[in-house]
Amino acid sequence: IVARLALQSKYGAWYFQDDWRVTPTLTLTLGLRYNLETFFTERYNHLARFDPNVVPTAAAQFTGLDLRGGMVFMSPDDRSQTDAFKKAFAPRFGFAYGLDSKTVIRGGYGIFWLPNNLSVTNGNGNNPAYSVSTPFNSSLDGGLTPADRLSNPYPHGLLPIPGSAAGADTLIGQGLGMYAQGVRPGYMQQWNFDVQRDLGGGVAVDVAYAGSKGTKLPNNLAINRIADSIWLTQKVALTESVPNPFYGFVTTGPLSGPTTTRQQLLQPFPQFQGVTLAQWPIGNSTYQAMQV
Repeated sequence: IVARLALQSKYGAWYFQDDWRVTPTLTLTLGLRYNLETFFTERYNHLARFDPNVVPTAAAQFTGLDLRGGMVFMSPDDRSQTDAFKKAFAPRFGFAYGLDSKTVIRGGYGIFWLPNNLSVTNGNGNNPAYSVSTPFNSSLDGGLTPADRLSNPYPHGLLPIPGSAAGADTLIGQGLGMYAQGVRPGYMQQWNFDVQRDLGGGVAVDVAYAGSKGTKLPNNLAINRIADSIWLTQKVALTESVPNPFYGFVTTGPLSGPTTTRQQLLQPFPQFQGVTLAQWPIGNSTYQAMQV
């Protein structure tokens, strides 16, 4: 179930570029671009971000646990899920040098920033308070005992769109995939070096080296998990069933049963099945090529 959103983002850019003929055989191309792009806002503030420090008060009182983590909803004073990135400077440099009457050497370098619409592909998809999927619970005890059946996959009905009424207690017991404060655009560095030679008779050969490097590219980051070293050494104990402190508070999903796994309660945010930071700037890429 997905709510319709009225999203808006503002974009502005300033740049200058000029060609400078230093000598009859050497020309430089120099430029600088600056981008300023706001993160998305929604006309009625129907957006939220994940805050690892906010307290889900109702769930904490019910369970008696020291719980942290939940949704912070946008308001007239805080309309965007993250601040605008203000350091998107993009220099460009190029040169062309005539080595002799038949040989030219060229090269260039530039930085290019990813626009938000490449990172934020779907304003609803990472906004779970206004886009809800009801989970099919195949088991409530880690796969030991079947629960819901295909003949009646959603015995408790479909989850409604919760909106902001419950605050940080929204979607307790479910999984979250959301933006968080700190999302920023990634960038690409691109460069090339090229030699062209006239062989005569209308034939030329061109040999070039081209490369690029992507930095802080968007990728999803799961943060509600136990360290791999603990999981590998304590796997049996972590999968054992223990009393579920959320029983009676959560009515849908794996945390709605009387027991849960020890692993669930030892996670950083045990009130959620999973927490994924959407489009988090952790990706990198490299590319190297010879072109003839």
